[in-house]
Amino acid sequence: MEIANFLTWLIFIGLITGIGIGAMVYAYLGQGSVSILFTEIISTSSSIPTEAAVNFQQGCEAYQRNINKL
Repeated sequence: MEIANFLTWLIFIGLITGIGIGAMVYAYLGQGSVSILFTEIISTSSSIPTEAAVNFQQGCEAYQRNINKL
């Protein structure tokens, strides 16, 4: 009886592990999508602090440069 319970749990955990590893390998080896999800940037809001606004603007400019490369 103890062996049956152990084997049941072992198979159960092995199955979950196998599915997880299989999904990760499939995702790693798959081609995936290279399409751009959002083509327009979010405009800045006046309610964010000045330093954050500067960082946000730099991020927007970097994003636009990378979009133009594609």
